[in-house]
Amino acid sequence: MPEPTLSPYVQQLPAEEGLLLACARSDMTQAEITRAQTLASDLDWHEVERLAREHGVGTLVYPNLKQHFGHEVPAEILDRLRQLSIATTQSNLGLLRELLSTVRELNSHGIECAVFKGLLVNQLAYRNLAIRKSGDVDLLVRKQDYSRAKALFLSQGFTQTLSDKVELLCLQSGLWHEERKLQIDLHWGIPPRELNIRADKIMERITHVAVGGVNVPSFAMEDVFIILCTNATKEFWNQLLYPYRDIAELLRSGIPLDWRSLFNRARDLGCRRAVTVALAVVETLYGVPLPEQVKRELRREPDCEKVERELLRQLFEQDIDDSLVINKTGHHLYYFVSSARYHEALIDGALDRLRFRYLVFVDPNDETRIRRELTPIAALFHYSVKPFWMCGKYLLKILRRSGDE
Repeated sequence: MPEPTLSPYVQQLPAEEGLLLACARSDMTQAEITRAQTLASDLDWHEVERLAREHGVGTLVYPNLKQHFGHEVPAEILDRLRQLSIATTQSNLGLLRELLSTVRELNSHGIECAVFKGLLVNQLAYRNLAIRKSGDVDLLVRKQDYSRAKALFLSQGFTQTLSDKVELLCLQSGLWHEERKLQIDLHWGIPPRELNIRADKIMERITHVAVGGVNVPSFAMEDVFIILCTNATKEFWNQLLYPYRDIAELLRSGIPLDWRSLFNRARDLGCRRAVTVALAVVETLYGVPLPEQVKRELRREPDCEKVERELLRQLFEQDIDDSLVINKTGHHLYYFVSSARYHEALIDGALDRLRFRYLVFVDPNDETRIRRELTPIAALFHYSVKPFWMCGKYLLKILRRSGDE
């Protein structure tokens, strides 16, 4: 197989970021080693270490640095990365025990769950549970079982780490057990909320995957891949390398994927655009050939190319212009005027995008735009009446100003 051609994006990266891209993988080809050796001739190794930790790929980078650049990398940096790898192995083994215990506990109370992200991806993409640190246990349960599952965890000493409003926005609870040092993200839906991903359809195809030699309930393989892609693109303000490396490794692992079937499934779940964008980013970063289906989607959906440019710009940022800050959290965008417009570009279907734009107009604050918790009748009343109420409020302000004059 011919070596992939470096994209213009990769070619213009600083040496430290280019070397990180080359080394953050399960194994390196000779061409990648040669390129990395060229980059290693003049770079800041402390910056490479910082980037590796920041992007969650320190344990991926370490063995390649040790094998191919053992004489160039300062000994203290290699030692710190070695310690990180040891700590990751110990942490993930402990997390595996907690994961298996948690699944058994839920099953004993008649609550079906599915494990996703984290250790599951390590197993499927790398065949190595210790290859990358997993900080928590992600579980999806059916919406009707969510309250019962959350109450069960709270009764066992877990504390809620997210406010009720944030839980509704994120479609999950954050649950922390201080004594066990265990974080569980209990989902009844799949973020981002704006895409309205059909979690109920995912739960209809639960299967079992061997993780650490034990079968655990998880998504069907197509759904695992799809949710990996949506997870990579959901937060433009928190772009990290590891989700895209996970996708690339999963593709290299030889899992059987029927692209037509996968895109049909992504459309059914409501996240076809997110999958298209994530694959386009992976192709740009790693030269993984795009399936013809993705190329067609990119040609047909110019918004997807715009989102891809945004994510690549956010991934390795150099100087951030203060004028780009768009809200109190400091989130900024390069190609979109607001976070709402970014998420709108990821939504499948013109009518769904139009509906989303209307809802943003009516309720511009994300914390009040929790529409799916309203009953259909209440939602119809709320979003039909509110525009007239807003216009009336605006006219009243004008009349008051006229009266004061």
